[in-house]
Amino acid sequence: MPELQLLSNGTYHVLITAGGHGYSRWGGMAITRWRADKVIDDGGARCHVRDDTPQSKGLPASQEIATHTVVAVSIEDAVELRRMVITNTGSQRRNLSATSYAEIVLSPPATDSTHPAFSKLFIETTVEPQLQAILATRRPSTSNDPTPWFFHTVLISHSTTGPLTFETDRMRFIGRGRGAGNPQALDEGAELSGTTGPVLDAVAAIRVPFALEPGESITIDWLGGIANTRQTCVALLRKVRDTAVVTKILDESADYQRKLLCSIETNGADALTFQRMASSLVYATQQLRADSNVIALNDRGQSSLWGFGISGDLPIVLLRLNGPDSSTIVKQMAHCHAYWKGFGLRCELAVLCAASPEGKRSLFDQVRQQMEVEVGTDGFGKPGGVFVLDDKGMDAGDRILLQSVARIVVTDAQTLAEQIPASPDCCAEPTANNKPDEAPIFEVAHSAAPLDLLDANGFGGFSPDGREYVITTSAARMTPAPWVNVIANPDFGTLVSESGSATTWSENAHEFRLTPWSNDPVSDPNTEAFYIRDEASG
Repeated sequence: MPELQLLSNGTYHVLITAGGHGYSRWGGMAITRWRADKVIDDGGARCHVRDDTPQSKGLPASQEIATHTVVAVSIEDAVELRRMVITNTGSQRRNLSATSYAEIVLSPPATDSTHPAFSKLFIETTVEPQLQAILATRRPSTSNDPTPWFFHTVLISHSTTGPLTFETDRMRFIGRGRGAGNPQALDEGAELSGTTGPVLDAVAAIRVPFALEPGESITIDWLGGIANTRQTCVALLRKVRDTAVVTKILDESADYQRKLLCSIETNGADALTFQRMASSLVYATQQLRADSNVIALNDRGQSSLWGFGISGDLPIVLLRLNGPDSSTIVKQMAHCHAYWKGFGLRCELAVLCAASPEGKRSLFDQVRQQMEVEVGTDGFGKPGGVFVLDDKGMDAGDRILLQSVARIVVTDAQTLAEQIPASPDCCAEPTANNKPDEAPIFEVAHSAAPLDLLDANGFGGFSPDGREYVITTSAARMTPAPWVNVIANPDFGTLVSESGSATTWSENAHEFRLTPWSNDPVSDPNTEAFYIRDEASG
């Protein structure tokens, strides 16, 4: 089960994955772009360290360079701090550079994910060299849209070997056909261009060049924050560009969780359980979902939830109660719901109460009364709240539906902690040597472009009979702009880009896709592929 770390001050929320990725959000607004994908953990803020030492120029600084990062959220302001300590553990002087990177969103996550290409059009950036910062805002697309202002800046504890440089254009930073993990901005000799304005696909990237002697360290504080107006944003930026303020952010970073646990009257052990459960809430992992056989039986859709007052727009957690004494786990789940809400994770908790024996007080009535006390009127039976349901009035299809849509299903048969899978031991020794035999290395033949193309321009040309346009690019030489071929009839279709990425749909290319489509002219990732493997070489 993927591991997560949640940070917050009540309004500014940060989620960090085990791979160091994740999101930053302000209330219901995404500040940085991130997708919950437990297979390809990517997105959010990151930092690239490049080795510019002559003998290893342009290579990632992975040899004899140690990094340590601490992330904190200010208890007072909508500000996050990422303190990075870089140490030269080798025996030679190293010329290095650290480059931050994050894609800027400034809109609700659902709005951005529904139509990212359109959402990106409204971000505008500027650089404030005197404050060593990037500012960004979202131009309103309607009269009711907010216009938040975001800043990204850096503080350095060490002298630099050159001026700071900036980039806000994702195309210029990454390059066509490449990804954030291998951008062209890290190529040997590549510099950040300083491009700002309505860049169509905005990022925040700052490069810090420096040198470290053997055993020497540098501390780099990357700071980001957000406010409703430019004036307030700049004032906040000036405030945090003070080492005393940064120290205070670190010193007080754990205060919010302590206060939250006190307010919901729970302890650190339960908080650890809640935090581990949050992984299933975010990723919809199999470990805490209903059995696949139950899910396969479901034949009802989202609208069938509306009769219970549940919208289905938020992740659903199901607590199934069968025993007469369920007060402990009911209280725990009420605290869990409040804990997640305090860290910006919204969900709807459905409590399904079994029918009580004749002559006994209704379990439904007991739990309803307890939940009203635990969550209050503001969180009971409302969107993002708690819903107590009586099994007595349901049919089998209702029960299957609730189990099928829930990302987490827990019961009163065990304690909450007993139902959560144990964390894997990261340091356990491997039980077997599964390393494959080394395959022989073969030279890769690069086929030359056909020489008989008409009006060839280096990227392609027309076939001699004029019936086709042949693209002759490769991963190292992409077309300057995307090219797609659409192959469709009125009911079914597909499209293929010049780099081989594709999507297939039925009836409607937006609403009924069979395979995903990134609509990303920069990276253009593949979601349909054929793999050919040489069984001799692997």
